[in-house]
Amino acid sequence: MFSAVGRLDGKTAIITGGARGQGEREARLFAAEGANVMVTDVLDEQLNAVVADIGARAQGMHQDVASEDGWADVVAATLAAFGRLDVLVNNAGIYRVGPIEGERLDDFNRILAVNLTGPASPPCGTQAGGRSSTSPRWPGSTASPATPPTDRRSGRCGA
Repeated sequence: MFSAVGRLDGKTAIITGGARGQGEREARLFAAEGANVMVTDVLDEQLNAVVADIGARAQGMHQDVASEDGWADVVAATLAAFGRLDVLVNNAGIYRVGPIEGERLDDFNRILAVNLTGPASPPCGTQAGGRSSTSPRWPGSTASPATPPTDRRSGRCGA
């Protein structure tokens, strides 16, 4: 069987929405592959548990991805902690289930801010060739460790 351990040695990633689910799995996988990871989320208690379990390769930070100022803080903290930024995984996302009659414009705008416009805010790397990935946003979608962290909405930074 193919083993890719160490494939991300020396790289640093920001992974949003990393407190649980797909983002947590991505953070663990990146660290296992040798990357330093800045794991962010709004679920502080779960975030802290994930970061503690990953160990020295991880740091965590509260982040609302819809906040442009929050992005600047996360990038600055990542550079201060690890000295570089190579990969951004835009995993954070929200959705609501319920009748459309009960949907408010504020709720819809929040979904757009977290899932669409927020991930467009950050610089996606400080080194040439940095990578950015936006994870799919539907229930049951998952990342596979066998595939690289990209999808049809991602691409090279600065491209």
